Amino acid sequence: MEPYWRTVFTQPASNTAPDNITARDAIEDIWKPISANDIKAAKPAMSVSPGPDGLTARQLRAIPLPVLVRILNLILLCEKLPSRLANAKTIFIPKKAGSADPSDYRPITMASTLTRLLHRILAQRVDAMVDFNDQQRAFRAGIDGCRDNIILLDIILRSRFKSVRPSNIAILDLAKAFDSVQHSALMTCSRAAGIPEPMLRYLSDYYARGSTVLCGDGWSSDPIVPTRGVKQGDPLSPVLFNVVMDHLLRSLPNECGISVGSKVIRAMAFADDLNLVAETPGGLQTLLDHTSSFLDKCGLAINIGKSHSLSIKAFGHIKKSAVDVNERFTINGQPIKALSREDRWRYLGIEFEPQGRCMKAVAPQLAPLLQRLSSAPLKPQQRLFALRACAIPRMYHTLALGQNTISDLNHTDRMIRASVRQWLRLPNDTPTGYFHTPAAAGGLGIPSFRWLAPLLRRNRVRAWLPTPTPDPNNNMIADITQQYIAAELATCEKRLCDGGTQLNNIEQICKKWTKSLGDTIEGRSLSRSSDVTGQHSWVVDGSALLSGKDYLQCHRVRTGALPTRSRTTRGRHADRSCRAGCSAQETNNHVLQCCPRGHAARIRRHDAVLNYIERRLRRQGFEIAREPIIPTPAGPRKPDLIAHMGRFGIVVDAQVTNDQQNMRQVYSAKREKYDNDDINQFVRSTYKATNICHLPVILSWRGLWCDKSASDLLTLGTCNRRDLAVIATRVLIGGAIIHRDFTYATSVR
Repeated sequence: MEPYWRTVFTQPASNTAPDNITARDAIEDIWKPISANDIKAAKPAMSVSPGPDGLTARQLRAIPLPVLVRILNLILLCEKLPSRLANAKTIFIPKKAGSADPSDYRPITMASTLTRLLHRILAQRVDAMVDFNDQQRAFRAGIDGCRDNIILLDIILRSRFKSVRPSNIAILDLAKAFDSVQHSALMTCSRAAGIPEPMLRYLSDYYARGSTVLCGDGWSSDPIVPTRGVKQGDPLSPVLFNVVMDHLLRSLPNECGISVGSKVIRAMAFADDLNLVAETPGGLQTLLDHTSSFLDKCGLAINIGKSHSLSIKAFGHIKKSAVDVNERFTINGQPIKALSREDRWRYLGIEFEPQGRCMKAVAPQLAPLLQRLSSAPLKPQQRLFALRACAIPRMYHTLALGQNTISDLNHTDRMIRASVRQWLRLPNDTPTGYFHTPAAAGGLGIPSFRWLAPLLRRNRVRAWLPTPTPDPNNNMIADITQQYIAAELATCEKRLCDGGTQLNNIEQICKKWTKSLGDTIEGRSLSRSSDVTGQHSWVVDGSALLSGKDYLQCHRVRTGALPTRSRTTRGRHADRSCRAGCSAQETNNHVLQCCPRGHAARIRRHDAVLNYIERRLRRQGFEIAREPIIPTPAGPRKPDLIAHMGRFGIVVDAQVTNDQQNMRQVYSAKREKYDNDDINQFVRSTYKATNICHLPVILSWRGLWCDKSASDLLTLGTCNRRDLAVIATRVLIGGAIIHRDFTYATSVR
């Protein structure tokens, strides 16, 4: 590894640079003094790794702003970095799984976080002030470069086939572009772009003195000073590379290209991925020759093995187009591969064919990820977290910019639900809405590809044109780009129509699934889940709060999926009476709330809630009296506990209700029972409390809080929202224990 990359970084510099570059006036504001607002806008995230000096992002943020302003402005004044800040370390990230060859790794160079802060400020200024060519769309603030280039290539391919017009395209890959560009070319192109002389002197000194240490798995090299290339991982590097590519794009011959609407497109650049387009083979060869010559002067080279061309011939007299594999193009005399009609290629993560984006099923891409999650030694909550946070987001790019079908999206949703059902040991008749309803509304919060894909695509495509959305039925639309956008938006709108209801945003999709869950027997009792924020955070946070077994049991109780006679005989004529001999049907409500078999476990569930609240009250400094007997004219009253501290007293009584009761009514009944003169007088006389608060703690056996109880606990500061989730899991685990005791018992009433 080290010899290979040492050779790459220290290749002798040829000190060549492009000539005949049109220079622009220097933009002196790029090097103006740095302000506190500049630093606030560029401060690194807390997760940023430190450089060789060990200065973490947290430590950098702890430095007072006035001190940081002075340090950075002193560096600007000196036009050079201190030696310690100019040093860096380089680590290697594999480009693909199982990489063994050193060339299959990407070097990431990390300087001091202070150096990166300065360079991020300068990069933001260069990007905002330098007039870059619109055909370079990578590393540009406010520009969705992937979307723009993918849509533009799709428009060119589709429109040329549809209108039977010729087109020639070269898809080029630059070999180690960031690691090979000549420093002399950087300086020449930067000066021509308007970078002021003080910054040029700073960059020249930085690249002349800046050393790096190559670091691998248990090894590190001696410091080396790269003689070429920009440092991947440095915030300035993408902008400087864009400066070089900007001059290439501006220098392309005007007589070549393809008309797309009112514009002539000659190139589409995204970092080191470059597409050249022309109407004639001669035009494309001219672009290739010019590009190769320019890149050679910059120390860059085109990777012949990863580059290819596409030539589409038009036969107007028969109104047909054909891919010509015999039309070959060369780069420095070497031919590049010519694509055929059956060939496919990937561009920015999306598969293309000669007629545009091709259908690419999502399910086969997601299936290996689901299999890896299923076989990994993870807890079920960790699998669910990885699915939501890693596996599904990996598909968003394909969903938004690729080509897919409704049947494939539905198949993908079914595949995800099958895996989750297996991980959580849920029965096959678990409502579909439970999987896709947001966790805060009582579900698992797994996005549905069927509805997410058209929404993502519509939002990305709609943002491509600043003009109002065109009418797809208007035949007078002359611009081919607007015709394309109109057709794509019409398809997305059609897919987002749910039985006559248009779903225009993610909130409406979530409401659809929430209603779907609420319309089922199991989900009806979860319809008030969103009343209390945070009570369901245990579902999605993937933490170690619960063991895997307890997490599974919590979901079974939450969904009402515990096997009782009423549930297992649903749809059949069978005996549903309680196995304990009760004169009642064996339902979840009966087993968990009424049946004598579960009485002892119900007491333990109640005490688990109360004990947690007692610990929180003691932490606040309260003294606790458990179950005091209070004589009243209506009979003795025994609240669960009375907490007192100085002149402040709290009367607490907890209850776990069935899932069909109105918890607010239960809350009001508890208040009415204990908030009276007799009990208040007892608290005043016994505990010397004058400020008395009554706190009914009401939850349903499904782990749902009464909103008034949760609000009271939060207002008093006794519990935070995390505590609400913990108490909810205590209720759910207690419900699972009640059902277990009921099932294992053999006595009959």
